Amino acid sequence: MKKPWDTVNDQAMKMIIRELIKVHGEYQTAKKNTMRWLLASYVPLLALVYIFYTQVQFNLHNIFSTIMSNNTILILLLIYIALAAKVKISMDTEKEAKKDYKDIRGQVTDNLNNIWRMNYDIATCNDIVEALDKQYKINISYKG
Repeated sequence: MKKPWDTVNDQAMKMIIRELIKVHGEYQTAKKNTMRWLLASYVPLLALVYIFYTQVQFNLHNIFSTIMSNNTILILLLIYIALAAKVKISMDTEKEAKKDYKDIRGQVTDNLNNIWRMNYDIATCNDIVEALDKQYKINISYKG
């Protein structure tokens, strides 16, 4: 199967397509990592809710004294805070990766539109779009 950049003669376009594929992979990985950390952060939170529901009567004085006297609750709170921080970092990474991906995808779309406007080998544009979609699940739409 042809790679998306195999049909392109322009070196700059080849580099942009390769960069798009790389950044798309980074974005997909960042999305998966964010979801994993988010799911992992729910485990200590659910354990805390269970402990509070089964052991503490819901008034503020009992909750505070139970937290201070129960090491399990303190450890779970610390784990939850650490996981919440990791989720935040992962979400920021995903946000950056998404921005980079959108920027490069826009460049590829602009280049394809320029090739299409100049009436330069429209079949090549269609081959690139088809290969990106089939092989890498990258959806590019241009005016061609």
